[in-house]
Amino acid sequence: MAFRTCLFSLLLAAPGVLSARPVNLNLNDLEYFADDGVNLLVYSNWYDGLFSDAKISSVELIHHGERTATNGDVRLHATPEQWDPVPAFIKREVDRENQRIEAFLEYADFDFQYSIAAEVVAGGLRISVNLEKPLPKALVGKAGFNF
Repeated sequence: MAFRTCLFSLLLAAPGVLSARPVNLNLNDLEYFADDGVNLLVYSNWYDGLFSDAKISSVELIHHGERTATNGDVRLHATPEQWDPVPAFIKREVDRENQRIEAFLEYADFDFQYSIAAEVVAGGLRISVNLEKPLPKALVGKAGFNF
């Protein structure tokens, strides 16, 4: 079994945060998480290729029809700009049985591979950034999850 560490974990939609009732997200047939008034997409869209700060990519939160958070990804600057590098997308795996989506990405110039996983947990959704090996020294203090 490969070494796996979680660089970051975020619990979204804890009971009472987005509504007066507990959130009941489920992975739907269109391969995104949904409940009344909230949708969470995980690598359903990708940067458009011209600008790396496009607002329709990576992990996206849509709340009552409004895209309220996007670009949930590991980036190399605290506030990425249009010309900043983006990781290369490797693959996306959807596990309906376990209500989980995982995307695999890399920054080849830094020999840095990682995955971002989203999975349904009691009352919400956990998003984690997972590394197979330690963060390259060149990215310490630079790489971080932006959302």
